[in-house]
Amino acid sequence: MLQQGGDQVDEFQPLCEVQSDKATIEITSRYLGKVSQLLYVPGDIVKVGEILLKMAVEESQVPKQICESLENTKLLDSELNTHNIGGVLSTPPVRNLAKQFHIDINEVCGTGKDGRVLKEDVIKYAAQKGIIEVPSVSLSASPEKALGGEDSYAHTSAESRWNYDDKTVTLSFNEESLEVTLKGSHNIGIAMATPYGLVVPIIKNVQSLSILEITMELSRLLQLALENKLKREDISDGTITLSTIGAIGGKYGSPLLNLPEVAIIAIGRMQKVPRFADDGTLHPVSVMTVNIGADHRVLDGATVARFCNEWKQFIENPELLMLRMR
Repeated sequence: MLQQGGDQVDEFQPLCEVQSDKATIEITSRYLGKVSQLLYVPGDIVKVGEILLKMAVEESQVPKQICESLENTKLLDSELNTHNIGGVLSTPPVRNLAKQFHIDINEVCGTGKDGRVLKEDVIKYAAQKGIIEVPSVSLSASPEKALGGEDSYAHTSAESRWNYDDKTVTLSFNEESLEVTLKGSHNIGIAMATPYGLVVPIIKNVQSLSILEITMELSRLLQLALENKLKREDISDGTITLSTIGAIGGKYGSPLLNLPEVAIIAIGRMQKVPRFADDGTLHPVSVMTVNIGADHRVLDGATVARFCNEWKQFIENPELLMLRMR
């Protein structure tokens, strides 16, 4: 608990931290008011939907349609990460996104459960108002066209010296609307086995990071994962997942997609094996097995095979990758 009984709380001020099996979630206050009663203490196990605490708030802060049925002391219904502000169901990240675009979230039509406003709703609203542009392709488009084809999609930044000038794009698949969305960044998830279970923290904007910066971010996420302190933003918005099964001795794997991502890669353990050279001599080589799972509603096998061959070339010849970086 970050607050105690009698504490004055501002709107959106953190109230407590809740640890799930995947992440640590921070619960914020919907209202400006005073904590009147704590119903749980640190260390308690709380079911989703249970009331965590009671607050005394101003009558004017409560949505008009429920004012008549409430007294001065309001129950703060914490569905762990769902917040109903001004009559609109949304989560803090969604509200923050709306604030970034200077959008009144009450004007956004929610498509989630019970009319909840989702991140996609805010982005769609912003696109309709001309605030942002969201590129998307339909399933009718060929995989080659979706992945670039003859066109070059270079994800570069004027501020980065290490951008890799590639022709790949990142995709995600929405099963409900049957839409494929082209993402503006490569956010790579790394599967990690921790004492608290399997987690997949995300390294964001990899295309704009140097090798050293990627290493530092991976180390930071690993430390948070081992302490079970990963935040929601650390495990969301991934575009592809790497499962390093070789770290625990695995050689082969059949990775399952982490939707809405359209691809996942399982990397096996490296091992020394004998191989014949072109001149017939026998010598040891290091071999690592890589298994790729892809959504064939979006990607065909030939596209995945070409990606795998190019990736293999860069792993075997890292100097080529360095030459392609900016």
